[in-house]
Amino acid sequence: MSREEVLKILKEGGELTNLDLSYLDLSNLKVEGANLEGSTLTCVNFKNCKLKGINFEGAFLGEANFENCLLEDCNFKHSNLQRAKFRGSKVINCEFNEAFLGVADFSSSLIKNCKFELINGGQISFKDSVLKEVSFLGAYLKEANFEGAKLELVDFRNSDLRKGKFKGAEFLKVRDEGVKFYGKKPWGGYSQGDWSEFESYGFD
Repeated sequence: MSREEVLKILKEGGELTNLDLSYLDLSNLKVEGANLEGSTLTCVNFKNCKLKGINFEGAFLGEANFENCLLEDCNFKHSNLQRAKFRGSKVINCEFNEAFLGVADFSSSLIKNCKFELINGGQISFKDSVLKEVSFLGAYLKEANFEGAKLELVDFRNSDLRKGKFKGAEFLKVRDEGVKFYGKKPWGGYSQGDWSEFESYGFD
């Protein structure tokens, strides 16, 4: 399928499920409501896109480029995003639950009200990013990079953060019950017992 054919369907919010669309240049688009469930999107270039309500569930997005994107209400559950690039993006109200995110790069991004629960995210990078209202419940985050990041209302319960990098990170209200971590934790936790702020974001 050509770029022009794909663009026409995307702009109409159409169905592009279970197709091989690898290596296409789909940069600089504004798309809402398209369905790409189960499709193969290896190395697809989404740079500088505004994507809202896109369904990527179960898609293969290895090395896809989402740099400098605005991603809102997108579904990446069960997708493969190995080595995908999200640098400099705004990722808002998106779900990545049970996705494979090994070596994915979210550096210098804004991540707000997102769920990364039960992901496989070894060596994932959030360096110099702002994370607010984010759940990593049960996530595998070994060797993840949070250096220079600002984390507010972030849930790390039962996650694996061994060998994680946190130099220069700032923490405000982090949940950490059951977390796996080598050495002294770099955050103070939130042990006062009042979880109302977390619960209002579904972190109950």
